[in-house]
Amino acid sequence: MGGISKRTRTTKTKLIMEATDNFKATIKKYLDVKASSDELFAKVYSNEKKSLSECIKFILTEVRKSGKCAMSDDEVYGIAIHYYDEANVKVDDDVSVRVVFPNTGIEISEEEKEEAKRKAIEAYQQELKEKMLNDAMVKKSKKKSKTINQPTLF
Repeated sequence: MGGISKRTRTTKTKLIMEATDNFKATIKKYLDVKASSDELFAKVYSNEKKSLSECIKFILTEVRKSGKCAMSDDEVYGIAIHYYDEANVKVDDDVSVRVVFPNTGIEISEEEKEEAKRKAIEAYQQELKEKMLNDAMVKKSKKKSKTINQPTLF
């Protein structure tokens, strides 16, 4: 697998599953709160023909159809409510999208932090060097253009 250790693959898979579980839990919590405060929604939410898994698939399908790479919480919640409100919604079984859920609690080691900091400093220093060289080149070209002697006819 091209240099990726089994431990790294397992960690990435675990993080994706945790993000997916967090996504499901967040949607469920929102819908539960909505149902407890809205009697009309509570009736459609308790429909036995609807399920949270199908709701999640519907959300992912609608996001993919929209062509967006990101959506606000309210947009996602609106899609979830739409799933329960509509009697005949089409849920695509082939949902191949990746859910990225913020605040999943990913922790990095002190060594990884130091490496990232070192790389950021190196990139910043390189950027400054390039800017200084560019500024020096501009100054040289301005000096050359000022000192060009034009021949005179006299």
